[in-house]
Amino acid sequence: MVTGVDALGRPFVERTSSLIINCHGCRYQSKHYVLKNMWVTMEIPHPETGQPPRTVRGRVAWIQRPRTVRQLFQVALELEVSGNVWGIAFPPEDWSAFSDMAQVVIKLDAAPDTSPSLPEVTEPDTTQHLGEAEIPLAGPDNLRVFPSPASATDASLQLARQVARLVADAKQQIQAATREAASQAVSAERRLSFEQWEQKFAAGRAEIENETVRAVEKFQLETDQRSRTAHAAAAEALRTELPRWLGPQLEQLTRELTTSLAREAQSSAMNMRSNWKA
Repeated sequence: MVTGVDALGRPFVERTSSLIINCHGCRYQSKHYVLKNMWVTMEIPHPETGQPPRTVRGRVAWIQRPRTVRQLFQVALELEVSGNVWGIAFPPEDWSAFSDMAQVVIKLDAAPDTSPSLPEVTEPDTTQHLGEAEIPLAGPDNLRVFPSPASATDASLQLARQVARLVADAKQQIQAATREAASQAVSAERRLSFEQWEQKFAAGRAEIENETVRAVEKFQLETDQRSRTAHAAAAEALRTELPRWLGPQLEQLTRELTTSLAREAQSSAMNMRSNWKA
């Protein structure tokens, strides 16, 4: 259960579920638009039945607007007190121990500011005088100034919070650098693969064009050869078969002409004989 004030100053209470959790915060979906650095209160159910829920505060560190009308806001929340507030049975080791400089164990079921059960500092030489001159000097880029605590317990708690935030920032920077390097590597690999694919495609296209030209030339050559062979065969057949076909025709024509000439001669002779008698 999340309780807070939205960007328009209206209080809200909504029931939601977390998407990503760790000892420093979480990311959850919300119907309400909240501003960055605003504080909200979360009521987390206790993993054991019958136990009261845990109430913690968190600061809005990041928010993403929905991309479609069916989606919700994505809200990243940074806990006020880092720890296993989710009741994970077997949390990672770094969820309870933040650094060797501060041997502090935060009790999750207690309030962050009024907890009387915080242990005392085990190394007073390195933690009790953090706000005084015992802090070792460092370069201007590495210098971190912590506020002067009121007691050793407050100093340990503040040190634990500062170290936890520094570790979280370092993890985020490392993850961002890793994602950027991976993205660049993937882009370079894709570009190289695309160039290789283009080269292979160009070589394949040239090979196909060459094969096509050779196939067309071969087809034309075979067609010309077959045409010449067919013409030669037709001429030879004509030269061979023509006399055979013309011989009987010429003989028949000769007989008909001879018969016709004989009849004409006989008719002429009879006419001449009749004329002579007359």
